[in-house]
Amino acid sequence: MQRVRRLVPLALVVVLGIAGLTGCRSNPAVAAYVGGQRYTVQDLDGLLDDTIALTPPEQRQGEINLGSGRQEVLQVLVLDELAAKVVAARGLRVQEITPEITVQMLGLEAGTERADAAGRNDYLRALLRMRSTMETLTQAVDPVTPTEADQREVFDSLVDQGQLAGRKFEQIQVSLTAELLGRHLGLRNVLIDAVERYHVVVNPRYAPLSLPVEIQLGSQMSAYVMISLVKR
Repeated sequence: MQRVRRLVPLALVVVLGIAGLTGCRSNPAVAAYVGGQRYTVQDLDGLLDDTIALTPPEQRQGEINLGSGRQEVLQVLVLDELAAKVVAARGLRVQEITPEITVQMLGLEAGTERADAAGRNDYLRALLRMRSTMETLTQAVDPVTPTEADQREVFDSLVDQGQLAGRKFEQIQVSLTAELLGRHLGLRNVLIDAVERYHVVVNPRYAPLSLPVEIQLGSQMSAYVMISLVKR
């Protein structure tokens, strides 16, 4: 849970690679559609402001880039909505994230002003709900054997985060097995199909998009990597 608290100032970086808005859906004030659900830039700014306000000024790490902040908020909302549709279609049950559970999961002291605000924060609830739903789906999908392209994508994500200290792909490849990645890649395939089925479109300003997954490489290394949701 410490990991979630560390992400609260902006949140988990979630990037989903989906086609840009076209035709009648090219309104620049609209950030994304998931079927009939619309998310506007104004929605994102309100959630971003509310979330930043929860972090004491002395704990904030410099100025927040508005574009990046909007993208992070949007992509949590999109993944949360998309995952909920997939779960419903599969008849799976997931934990309801109430304001009380939100406060508990964030490790905040119940009854304080900050805890009450966090419990009402739609973005934080979506973040926690999305993480819980993705965990449920990960266990429900069929695992996929990773291709070399899949392994290189994960390797590149680790390199971008400075996780590998100069190690080469061939040294890491043997660890990027079906046991480690198989269900995450299975979930990726399910979500790619869902993007098309539920007519998800995202304003190009806030794309591309990918699925964040946590992997364990050895006993000492745990990291989030980004797996693209763009159909190949």
